[in-house]
Amino acid sequence: MLPSRRARPAVLACLILSAAIPVAVRAVIAPPGAIIHVRWTASTDEPARRALEQRLHLEDGDQQGQYTWRYDLRDASSRNIRALLDERAVADTHYVDRVGHGIDAAATRTERPERFALSNDSILGLSDTAALLLLAVAVFLLAFPSAASRVWALGQSTGGMLHSLARSLSRWTTPFFPEIDARALGAFRLALGCGFIWVALSRQLVAVPLEQQSHRALVDFDVVHRITASQTACNAVELTMLAAAVLFAVGVFARVAYSVFVAAFALSTLVTLEYHSAHDLGLPLVTYLGWLTVPWGAGRVITGRAVPHAPQRSYGFALWWPGLTLGLALLAAAYWKLHESGLHWITGGAVKYHFVTDAANASVDWGLWIAVHHWAAVFFSFGAIVVEAVFIVNIFARGPWARLAAGAFGASLYIALYLLQGIYWPAWHVLFVAFLPWSLLNASSAERAGIAEVSARPQIRVAQGLVVLTLVGAQAYASATGTEAEPLMSHFPMYAKTFDSIEQFDASMQPAITRVVRVQADGQDIGSAVLTLVDEDRLWLMDLAVGAQEASSLTGRARRNRVLFCERYQRETGTLPTEITFTIQRKRFDWSSGQFREYQPVPTTPVHLASICQHLVATRSRL
Repeated sequence: MLPSRRARPAVLACLILSAAIPVAVRAVIAPPGAIIHVRWTASTDEPARRALEQRLHLEDGDQQGQYTWRYDLRDASSRNIRALLDERAVADTHYVDRVGHGIDAAATRTERPERFALSNDSILGLSDTAALLLLAVAVFLLAFPSAASRVWALGQSTGGMLHSLARSLSRWTTPFFPEIDARALGAFRLALGCGFIWVALSRQLVAVPLEQQSHRALVDFDVVHRITASQTACNAVELTMLAAAVLFAVGVFARVAYSVFVAAFALSTLVTLEYHSAHDLGLPLVTYLGWLTVPWGAGRVITGRAVPHAPQRSYGFALWWPGLTLGLALLAAAYWKLHESGLHWITGGAVKYHFVTDAANASVDWGLWIAVHHWAAVFFSFGAIVVEAVFIVNIFARGPWARLAAGAFGASLYIALYLLQGIYWPAWHVLFVAFLPWSLLNASSAERAGIAEVSARPQIRVAQGLVVLTLVGAQAYASATGTEAEPLMSHFPMYAKTFDSIEQFDASMQPAITRVVRVQADGQDIGSAVLTLVDEDRLWLMDLAVGAQEASSLTGRARRNRVLFCERYQRETGTLPTEITFTIQRKRFDWSSGQFREYQPVPTTPVHLASICQHLVATRSRL
């Protein structure tokens, strides 16, 4: 006996999903890596080989012969394998299917490359469990047809439960949404669109070669890497964003234009993450995504299309939503400061360290005055925590003037950040447009005469309730676990750290206030070569030169890292210099006058790198 006609789609859906989910998830998280061998052409020199290793995702290289290397191929996609086989510098490969552009069955497979905040094993485990459960449900429904109707009813009730939850949320929050009509919404859209034009003009995307990209994003798409590598493509993204912002502002296909703007902004954010963090873009992107639920085409203030004037809460969601996103972000930032540093963040006047660090970018030098007056630093530290923790209350502000006051309260923090630290984030700043008293532009009663009125408390859309639930849940998870998954999730740890003393801060500042005038190795200038070293290696050499650290004091992981540094240095330069000499200058911040002193020479001693590395390698067997 088959399930009832009404329950058959559920059985079919369970069977299809149980087969599709594991396949789809494995396609998204990328195939496992593999151990392969690559023989390079004799003309491929060291720099070229290293560049190709990065571009083709060849890691953990181990030389097997004069030109043959063993690698862990981290990107085993057919696209990357085809690029490997087409590369002229590759003379031959082993464990690679040259016909099918895949991995040979005899190859040893390695872990899948991580693309998401959750580990690949966790994602695969969840997807396989879900597939098995769906398959079990389908088998159960086929084996017990009489139960199918009950299960179908249960599924309907579960969907109804989620719908009811969103409705309940909307009933609770709706009284706090501004009541605006389509004309006020259109005016807000015009102002917001002008803000988006500002945002688009401020986005300056820079092309980065594939081998230099950072892979910071929550998701790792090949198309993003290709766009990032092309300045023409980056410019096209900027132009698309600008054109969509203009169309959105004037109300021409407003919802379509807005969707295109959000897509272009999201793409520009992913491009940015290939060479820089996106703390100035993540929260605005979340806000923009939530705004997709707003009926932006309801009012056109430019074209003059006639629109209904009855106020609606679903319109008011457009004004209320950025207050929630900003409020939760600032609350999370305040929580993480206290979580990381406790009340010492306030009593120690933590802002003074950030004002000194960012003094070069600040619009005014007031931050340095605050830094040298402890009572002022404590006051501003306390004020920062209060503003961040309290701003969330703006979501309960009802009237236009109360919202304006709440917006001014929050904006004061960003004004201070710009003046005292030079933090300029247009994508965040534009969100405060929502706190202007837009409801004052609602049509009067006389203008609404003859237009059918909506209910006394019209509800927001279910989609709007769902985005609120999603945001609150995601932020609670990020703050509870300290999860950072750019660009959509953050626990906002910026500026959460502080220092136990001024001396500790001064020591941490030394790399930023030190400049290398000249570096020589056995009498030869190597300044350009030193600049190519990673920060940790370069700072270690400088610490040795100024006597801040002894090579013999290294233990554990630090010693192993230095052994690897010696091997890299010798491999890239061909030899280890007997002696490296630094000419270094350093400035300092005067905590009495509140001014930076001019650069002064720093006494240094020669770094006998060859003997240091010989000692480290000789003791390697003890590690």
